[in-house]
Amino acid sequence: MYAYKFLLGLEFVALVFLVGAVTLAPADKAEAEQEKITHTRDVVRITEESRLDFSGLDAENYYYGLIDNDAYIYKVERLFEDGFSGVYYAVDSSSQWLNPEKFKVRYHDKELVFSAQDSKIELEFDILMDSLSVTGSFEDKSDLLGPTHHIAFKRYNEPSFTVCDNDRFEKESFKVEVKKDVKYGHAKGFWASYQMKDDKYLKMLLKNLGKTITPKELDLTLDLYLPKDDTIKEHPLFVLMHGGSFYFGDKGDETMRLWCEHFASTGYVVASANYRMGFMPNKAAIQRCGYEAIQDANAVMRYLIHHAKTYGIDTNNVFVGGTSAGSITMLSMAFMTDNNSPDFVKKHKYAKRFGGLTTAGNDIKQSFKIKAIANMWGAIYDLDQISSRPTPVISFHGDADVIVPFDCGIPFSAVKGNIGEMLFDTMYGSKSIHQRLDSLRIRNEFYPLLGKSHSPYVDGNDNVNEVYYFIQNKMQAFFLKEMKRVGQIYEVSKVPLQYGIKQEDVAFVNWKVEGGFILQRYGNNICVVWRSDAPHHSITASGCLKNGTPFLKEKKISKNIKI
Repeated sequence: MYAYKFLLGLEFVALVFLVGAVTLAPADKAEAEQEKITHTRDVVRITEESRLDFSGLDAENYYYGLIDNDAYIYKVERLFEDGFSGVYYAVDSSSQWLNPEKFKVRYHDKELVFSAQDSKIELEFDILMDSLSVTGSFEDKSDLLGPTHHIAFKRYNEPSFTVCDNDRFEKESFKVEVKKDVKYGHAKGFWASYQMKDDKYLKMLLKNLGKTITPKELDLTLDLYLPKDDTIKEHPLFVLMHGGSFYFGDKGDETMRLWCEHFASTGYVVASANYRMGFMPNKAAIQRCGYEAIQDANAVMRYLIHHAKTYGIDTNNVFVGGTSAGSITMLSMAFMTDNNSPDFVKKHKYAKRFGGLTTAGNDIKQSFKIKAIANMWGAIYDLDQISSRPTPVISFHGDADVIVPFDCGIPFSAVKGNIGEMLFDTMYGSKSIHQRLDSLRIRNEFYPLLGKSHSPYVDGNDNVNEVYYFIQNKMQAFFLKEMKRVGQIYEVSKVPLQYGIKQEDVAFVNWKVEGGFILQRYGNNICVVWRSDAPHHSITASGCLKNGTPFLKEKKISKNIKI
């Protein structure tokens, strides 16, 4: 049988029988001498009466070793005055499940005899020591009994296992660097920022009629918030878009700025983006304006993912969110494709002028995948779009909202004169989105804000309130939960039996097995054999992703033994 070769640097050791004229090779000696392990104690001692004392063996431990270059794992179950007995498991390159066999070792008339089943092996004893005292200099003690045969007991110790945990992405740990007005695109529109000074919405529309006739060339910009002095090179990305009925608002609004600073201080790269706004007060113009915002959101994502190395972005963990119109935009950006875009885009006589979702705003050709969406009092026009790109969503919405429907309805339903019906089609709010996600078994959380109207996260003076921080905490926990959903523990190979984590961005893993033995480590993978007589078989992995996210995975191993 093929004997596994074990590295000295591993954190476990073995029981070794070296039979016949087998001695340490020069390279093995040099490697062992480099280790310079401090002498501790002998597990088997020679007494003054030239007898062997086996009391140093521990029935709580397993031992690993070789007989005639065949690998075995031993369990000492009983000690007697002149020897010990227990069970052993034969290990070879094709082993997956190990079957126990009983063995006995006795020392009599200066002969050490190993017996198992019907076979016996006689060994002349040279030196028998605890693994922690091995320095590779066996011959230094060869004068004790004889130079021919060597026996060394080495204890099996499973690699040390600790559950990886940290407060990254939970606590504000970093100072924040802000890059203002980063240009991500260029397009024709009316404006990309508007500070509303009059709370009369209709008055504002009438005041700006002349500005929504002829579009002009616009630079599209975002503000970028980066954690300073972080040793991690890749950070999850969180992209936010402000609300404002597709008419007013800015990337630097207080609510956006505070969230950007908070998430960046916990370890995210955060972007707050402006997008095209403004329209004539008619349904076709509003539809066009909403579609352009979705195009801009796509351009933002392409730009940031294309510059992932520049800004230190982990492209495997990309989150988006927004409030009101910003949330409508982000939901549509995540779920809408060119194939399922609204009919008004496909059938409009100026449809070609709209352009596609993946081409407008900039010339960057870059795909991206959204990890999760934070929906704050947003809505979508077509629930069927959700099935095209199943994406987890966390939603917050006041059940007294008359601007964006909580369930299903017409936006601005409270405005007199049925203006809402004249300007908007039916939309599906957060409750309907939640129900659709549930029906598709897509992970989501929904927090109806009872008795709350539109924009419930600010008070009458536009200052953030307790709802703001409630949303922040829930959103933060939801994102972290999604980041911790790493790939499964899977079987890398059968011969030898190896396990790994099905995830590309794993930085390191700690492993633990129940009912088996970890024989060797290959990078982040491990080689394992299982004991057929163990009542339970499982494997646990705890580690960190490259962005610093800790994770914990467990896998039960089904017992499928061929004897």
